[in-house]
Amino acid sequence: MHIFVDHYVIVGASRTSFYSGDAGASVGTALLLEFAQELHNLVTRETWQPNRSIKLVSWGGAEYGNIGMVEYLQVYGTNNFYN
Repeated sequence: MHIFVDHYVIVGASRTSFYSGDAGASVGTALLLEFAQELHNLVTRETWQPNRSIKLVSWGGAEYGNIGMVEYLQVYGTNNFYN
């Protein structure tokens, strides 16, 4: 099995809320943290190793055209995004 350490799987969630008290951003962040915990459990308990690097990211600006996600991809590049 070949491991592609320079290829990424990006899992992300928005953490912005436009209205005060909006729970939408909290749900995304909670799911991202839960996913991180399950990945940790797989790696430590089941000795699972992913074939690609996994990046867990949280960004703002969802209400403004997902600007946080767009900026993240512009800064960190998309060279291997579709491979």
